[in-house]
Amino acid sequence: MDKISFKMGDKLVDGGRVYKIYKIKKDIIFFEPFFKEDKDTLLTSSIPISSISKTNIRKPVTRKEINEAIKFLSVKRELALPLDINTARNLLDSNDINQTVSILKRLWIEQKDPTRPFATSRKNIFKLALKQLAEELAFLSHTSIEKATDKIELALSKLA
Repeated sequence: MDKISFKMGDKLVDGGRVYKIYKIKKDIIFFEPFFKEDKDTLLTSSIPISSISKTNIRKPVTRKEINEAIKFLSVKRELALPLDINTARNLLDSNDINQTVSILKRLWIEQKDPTRPFATSRKNIFKLALKQLAEELAFLSHTSIEKATDKIELALSKLA
């Protein structure tokens, strides 16, 4: 990302959260949550522009990419063995929307299987992946996180 330029008002995605750049001073970007839902979202962050390429911070995906991701959620196909929870956490930390979609889909199928218990740790990872995808979808769709979550769950429900 070191060749991408930034300006005030640009949006960034870090850890599945959408942020807005509100200040750039001496090659340092200052950003705050785009969605302000609770007191935890009032925190601001900063990072030197030269350090962004060393992180998983990225610009939001395009509307086309998010729409393709949502469509992929409802496509039925054979899936791999159950997801290792530590692998899932690491993949979510990568801030890759395709990995987030894959995790959501696999965990959705797992939780719908009545022959297997769905542990709390798996539920927590599912909720985190859902929140991450919903926030970016809400930003790109100009809607609320709740409506974006509903759209994702509707797509997932077509797998059942």
